[in-house]
Amino acid sequence: MDTTTRDGRLSSRARRALVLIAAAVLVTTLASVAYLRPSLLQLPASAPPAKAAGPAVLSNEYAAAYTFLTPSLGWALVAQTTSATPRFSVFKTTDSARHWRRLLVQQQNQIRLASLTIRFFDPSHGVIALSDPMEIYRTSDGGTHWALVKTPTFDFSTFVPADVLHGWLLGWTFPPELTVPNLFSTSDGGDTWTALPQALAWANGGFRNANFSFRNPREGWFVTSGAEPIVYSTVDGGASWQPHPLPSNLDPTLCAGPLPVGAQGPLETYLSLVPGQGVVALLSDYCGHGQVYTSFDGGVTWRPLASPPGTTSWWTFAYQDSSHWWAMGLGDLWKSSDAGLSWKLVSQQIDGWQYIPHVIDAKHAWAELFNSGPSGAPGAGLAVTSDGGVHWSQVNAPPPG
Repeated sequence: MDTTTRDGRLSSRARRALVLIAAAVLVTTLASVAYLRPSLLQLPASAPPAKAAGPAVLSNEYAAAYTFLTPSLGWALVAQTTSATPRFSVFKTTDSARHWRRLLVQQQNQIRLASLTIRFFDPSHGVIALSDPMEIYRTSDGGTHWALVKTPTFDFSTFVPADVLHGWLLGWTFPPELTVPNLFSTSDGGDTWTALPQALAWANGGFRNANFSFRNPREGWFVTSGAEPIVYSTVDGGASWQPHPLPSNLDPTLCAGPLPVGAQGPLETYLSLVPGQGVVALLSDYCGHGQVYTSFDGGVTWRPLASPPGTTSWWTFAYQDSSHWWAMGLGDLWKSSDAGLSWKLVSQQIDGWQYIPHVIDAKHAWAELFNSGPSGAPGAGLAVTSDGGVHWSQVNAPPPG
């Protein structure tokens, strides 16, 4: 084939061929270089790798309640609070909240945050209660399957379980100011309910904020909010109640002006049971003044306690046993070995969370975390300790989505 002109120059066909050959060589060379040294090519810069996500927290769109039987075995009840058609879910963890498995998801009625209840009495048997009207579910296989419990129907109700079989329901209709509440008990897990005598003094109207607990199927405690700071106790499962006036030294006139909306009276009383024996009663007015009393003789005598230590409050108390108490504020853990008479600072967390501890044993506890954490974003988290509260590790809250 002729590739030159007569004067020795390349023909136009030859020049085109050389251009094509050179282009092919260049493309091959660049492809080889790109394969061996991709950084030599001017490609768009990739985004830096994302930081590892921290432990999961719940947004303010959800409320949660937890229960742990052991440091590794626990359950959570998570409910929506902002949806017009809210749902709730039950989760289970077997590895100290590193992972959660959803066991149940259900649409339900309007949620009252204060009514979220979850209790497990052993690895198989548990109960949840939430919403108004009250919905109660029970399980006998660790939460894999749940059955709706049929209950007396009321507009508002509160449910307190004592064990697998025994529980109590206090219910009233709307408007609560004009109705007398009714107290029922069950001894067969909710299959049947028995109406109890109207033995309590309901006249003060404070039953709307009623707070009651049962230590076992016979011993129970009950307080209402009103003008009279009185604690009631029963030793026959709620058939009869005995009043125990508290020796209040709060001056109701310290709060000037009209009562705020929803206040039941100048004083409000709250109650918690100490493991084994003993009861703690918190008396407060709506201005924030408070006094705490303890009784270890069935309410016959009451002993006042000093103000809680540091930044803690009586709302954040947890009880390891009748003598050993824990209290936490903004990460400061205090412990008492003499039922609240004296306290010792054990540890200080500086992560910005408000801790609400729950003690499993002397070494292990878990804590609900509230308010703004280190990121500044509001939400709710979960933390655990395995050395008696000296160190805490934040773990995952259940993923509600």
